[in-house]
Amino acid sequence: MPDLRKESLQKIVGCVGMTGSAAENLVEGMTAVSPPNTGYPSDTAVSSYYLGDRITRTEIAELQLIMQEEGIEPENTRVRKTAADGSTVYQVLRASYDTGIRDLATAGRLGGSRVLSVKGDHRNQVSNISS
Repeated sequence: MPDLRKESLQKIVGCVGMTGSAAENLVEGMTAVSPPNTGYPSDTAVSSYYLGDRITRTEIAELQLIMQEEGIEPENTRVRKTAADGSTVYQVLRASYDTGIRDLATAGRLGGSRVLSVKGDHRNQVSNISS
């Protein structure tokens, strides 16, 4: 489903002559909160890749540059944005059996916010695969 507001979809459904409960059911089904996905979060889409507080496309672009400079490939990662002590913290969650946290060099990006590499995301699932 594209990132489309419910009102816009209702207009489209009306243009094709669909009315009544069938139209309502169609619009409700298409605009219901869907299962998490890896896409960009918005008012009408949830994401299982970008967790925590709402993240902007600009922040995502900056994080991608930081990850690239650190040699972190986006596969098997997720990003969590949180606020701690009045400042923003970005965590690059890395799927691995090993655990650990380290600061990533931000080169003044993201307004000086802290960016952490956090190993151990999906640790239990990875241990089952490795066994």
